[in-house]
Amino acid sequence: MSSRICSVSIDMDTLACYAQIHGLAPSSSAGPVPLGSPPDPIYTHALPRFLAMFDEYNIRATLFVIGKDAEHPVHAEILRDAAARGHELANHSYNHLYRLTRLSSSGIAAEISRGADVIEPLLSEGKKVVGFRCPGYNITPEVLKSLRAQGYLYDSSIFPCPLYYLAKATVIGWLALRRRPSLSIVGSPQVLLSPNHPYQPGFDPHRPAPSKRPEGLPLASRDIWELPMTVLPGIRLPFIGTSVLMYPQWMLSAVTRGLTQTQPFLNFELHGIDMMDPNDPGTQQLRPHQPDLRVSLKEKEQRFHNVFQQIAKTHRFCTLQDAVTTFATQDGGSYRLRSVES
Repeated sequence: MSSRICSVSIDMDTLACYAQIHGLAPSSSAGPVPLGSPPDPIYTHALPRFLAMFDEYNIRATLFVIGKDAEHPVHAEILRDAAARGHELANHSYNHLYRLTRLSSSGIAAEISRGADVIEPLLSEGKKVVGFRCPGYNITPEVLKSLRAQGYLYDSSIFPCPLYYLAKATVIGWLALRRRPSLSIVGSPQVLLSPNHPYQPGFDPHRPAPSKRPEGLPLASRDIWELPMTVLPGIRLPFIGTSVLMYPQWMLSAVTRGLTQTQPFLNFELHGIDMMDPNDPGTQQLRPHQPDLRVSLKEKEQRFHNVFQQIAKTHRFCTLQDAVTTFATQDGGSYRLRSVES
């Protein structure tokens, strides 16, 4: 069995989240999903497609779930079934507020704990939610402090990709000029200098803890891990679902090959919308603003099959929770993987 591992995760952002990003939604979207609302196509169309594909490659993925969406009975049943099949359910906050990092410390803690309170009943008895990802890839020391206090095993909010950061800032600025403000926000530029491999952070989530841990920081054996989204070393090109769909085929093949040959751990992040067809319900409003919604489902499936086939040659698939259990102690800001060969 390969000692190299790949964790596949899906952010379960509903279509309403994309309307907020593009300034097409009301300024406030906090609170439970209204009673009687239809299930979101991300759950009824995209997720079943992904799960069927995962079965072909024996992938057990991590699903980052928005708490309020898990209160919908149809969503809850789909998530409960996914958990029973071995997929991990992790916390993506309760309301998926893009401004979560700007809330008070009590507001941040409530968003995290309330999300877990909804998700945990969907797990088998005795299991806990141990992973978190902030909306919009933003994280602050206050969020990290709250995750430590609530006993989380890992966070996976860091996306150290200059291209993404610049594109996000540009879109937000352009929408503001057009008086159609996005609800998304730009996080700290420190993320651009964050490590691109798993690490245990200090008080600052963007920096590894020093080898001599300061007072107030838990022992390494009991502390949280940060699992950044994978980027290509050096130039830090993104390797997420959106880039898989947008790269020219030759470039996708080259990036995938480069990563599988050099990286012992891949944190391959997807979004549910990555498996939506342009003709699926609910996509019409978003299609002019979301380039990946102009890619056919057939093309998307072929690209993901190609990527998973390439990764499977060199890496073993596992959830993010299982990945953390394979990491040895940190030494000087680096990490290594314990051998899991049988």
